Amino acid sequence: MEGRGPNRELHAIHPYPSLAGAEQVLDGVCVGADLRQASVFAGKKMVNPRAFKFFYSASCWGAGQLEQELEEGQWVAAACSKELILKESSYWEKPLWQVPDLPLALSL
Repeated sequence: MEGRGPNRELHAIHPYPSLAGAEQVLDGVCVGADLRQASVFAGKKMVNPRAFKFFYSASCWGAGQLEQELEEGQWVAAACSKELILKESSYWEKPLWQVPDLPLALSL
């Protein structure tokens, strides 16, 4: 997600570093993945589909830009545990994605 400005793509946070395209950002927390592969793995019960959190769009910063904005007081940093980041939400009756016959179907 490196770069500047808004990134209008689907992003995922999950605990599976072995997925293609996953970048481990801290121990046990990954960003990104090949979602087609994740869909296949979920169908084979190799990953839990409820362990994925999806986000559309993201803010991206250039090198040093976020640090500068933090110093200027534009953002407030907060610590939280990986358990909180990866906590399964009970907001939805079922996961926002399912594993049908076709790879990666988002059920909205």
